[in-house]
Amino acid sequence: MQVRGFDVVRNGRPDPAIFVGRTLLNPGAALASEMEVAARLQSDGDAPALAALIWSCRRCLVVSASDANRQRFAMASRVLGSKGWPVLVRQSGGSVVPQGPGMLNCTLVWLVPPAERPSIRQNFLKLCGLVTAALEGLQVESSNGSLPGSFCDGRFNILLSGRKFGGTAQRWITGSRNQRMAVIAHAVLLAEALETDAIEAVGLYRSVMGSTEHFDPETCISLKEHVADRSWIAFSGHSAKAALARALIETLVGVEDGELCR
Repeated sequence: MQVRGFDVVRNGRPDPAIFVGRTLLNPGAALASEMEVAARLQSDGDAPALAALIWSCRRCLVVSASDANRQRFAMASRVLGSKGWPVLVRQSGGSVVPQGPGMLNCTLVWLVPPAERPSIRQNFLKLCGLVTAALEGLQVESSNGSLPGSFCDGRFNILLSGRKFGGTAQRWITGSRNQRMAVIAHAVLLAEALETDAIEAVGLYRSVMGSTEHFDPETCISLKEHVADRSWIAFSGHSAKAALARALIETLVGVEDGELCR
């Protein structure tokens, strides 16, 4: 299986198929790739049990479909677009999320086993478990939980020392009558510090939309910031984003027989 804009790291069974973005992707194309992979897993009987996409994209704001139905959305899109922050709509839930070069995205796509009922909680735990294991490989401890004031707050935020490092979302894709349901579980991870203009863009979007939600940038922390005072943590000369991507890949390669899908 090939995915446009991605290099293949692993593409066989029973190991997961792993794809890494070649460069900063067009954000719309990256989101479309998740759907493309889900459709191909549903239609191809020889597809792997699990596919993972690891990527970064050019800066933008990503919002839920519920925002797109609100009266002020068109105005907010024009205002943010004029300032270099295009607004894209995703089909999962949640509120506005900034994207950019300092953030790393990890998307897992798998098919729900026959006769098994999908579980929102278990799906999030699978995704968070992968990120937790990758961080442990970097000697970093994490936890999960809600954090009021953070961007796109949810029960399954990924936290470092009580501050938000990653946000999670998921979507279920029903297939045709003879196809299994596909799950897309997505994490956006702060490898590098959230830039001032990203913080301002989130605030401006919420202001134009008339949102009363408060975003406190101090609730967030990047991997780079978290390990800044820990000289005993070595990234082997790589950037925080490259080290995190490598840790995710190494963790995925260690998954046997699609165990994350169970």
